[in-house]
Amino acid sequence: RKESRPVGAALQLGAGYYQRAYEAPFEGRDLAGPTFSMLLDLDMGARTALELEYELDALDADPASEVLLLDEPDFGSDFNGNANSTDLDVRTGQAVDRSRAEHAGKATLRIETSPKSDLKFSAGLRARRYGSEQPYDVNYRDRRDLRLEFGASLRIRFRPDVAFTVGGEFAKQTTNRAQKFWQLRGGTC
Repeated sequence: RKESRPVGAALQLGAGYYQRAYEAPFEGRDLAGPTFSMLLDLDMGARTALELEYELDALDADPASEVLLLDEPDFGSDFNGNANSTDLDVRTGQAVDRSRAEHAGKATLRIETSPKSDLKFSAGLRARRYGSEQPYDVNYRDRRDLRLEFGASLRIRFRPDVAFTVGGEFAKQTTNRAQKFWQLRGGTC
């Protein structure tokens, strides 16, 4: 930002590779893939700034066998081998795939309320789409998650190296998974 231009801008781009690996028996939770990020920082005057962030992760996982509790009538399959497909909550080992694409965006507005204090307001959105094509993968097949976040904070600087900050955040996540797959015996999760 200069006197001749009231708005200044800075753009930061990033790219990387994410890898998370577990030892047996949890190797089915391994994730790996490319990541991309972008940050646009707008200086909109002596007391106001706006940050816009975007991130993209394309994470792959190898399908791995996992123990699931499935209702045979929902799939028309005899998981426990008792010659019928009417049993509920049958313990069965099936392939699960945790691969996903994740998009996240966030906007943060900072307003300097005095030379020693500022307010921040933020709003963010994260969308996850899981790519499992495993026929019995009730946790990740056709799953979509959406997370909204809102936040605010107040920072007061007493000295250049000492500050007090108070704030809060609200987040809500929704998914398109059927409710019955979220239920555990004796409660919900």
